[in-house]
Amino acid sequence: MNPLKRYRSWLRRAQKLLYPPYDKPFLSWFEGVYDTVYIALHPFFRLDPQIVPHAPAPDELDEDLVRRAGQKISWQEIAAATGMKGVVQLNRALLSTIGALAPDYQDQSARDDLNAYLEKENVYRPEEGFFPELLEPAFLAAFELASETKIINIDEFGWNQKKASLVDLQTSRKRFDMLHSYAGGFFPPNRRFLITGDWDSFFRLFCGDRDFLEQLVKMESLDGFFCDPKTSHFWFDSQ
Repeated sequence: MNPLKRYRSWLRRAQKLLYPPYDKPFLSWFEGVYDTVYIALHPFFRLDPQIVPHAPAPDELDEDLVRRAGQKISWQEIAAATGMKGVVQLNRALLSTIGALAPDYQDQSARDDLNAYLEKENVYRPEEGFFPELLEPAFLAAFELASETKIINIDEFGWNQKKASLVDLQTSRKRFDMLHSYAGGFFPPNRRFLITGDWDSFFRLFCGDRDFLEQLVKMESLDGFFCDPKTSHFWFDSQ
């Protein structure tokens, strides 16, 4: 194979490890590599009052405290408590909160209702972009379930890769640095599955075969849904 063909072949493979273009349905983008995509929603949470009697302000939260005392709350529970039409409207409210939508697409009423509820009930909204602390166990569980001991991270542009061992991520703070410092996708050397996300989004994509993902979702009680052929980045507009 000549160098140009080799480069094009490498580029096609690398692209399938990146977050899909916004206008591409997820299943179409990963066709031929992953047949199933699960949208794992970043958790809302409150802090265990037995560990943290007085909840700190959101900008005073400590990552280690979230890992130690955070109690996950489902999106459906938050949507019901705020009178929203399920996770679709809740996602739009979150995106409106961070200014990720053009003014004409924002839901300012839902945004205000959400913020008022969170403040009243001492509930913390999920963080966009970075891998959330309360999904870290699911991240590690994916590699454990697949009996994979090596983790590869490809950056959001597909230019650079970093490697780590599962043992290092299980036993040291290195996992926090890796998950919170780098965008892009995470996968084992055999590429059996992929975990990726987008900077301004409140969810992760878990990509792989159906049986594997169903086991992981059940084992880790992930909050989210499986994608259908039409589901894309703008799923909150298509559902």
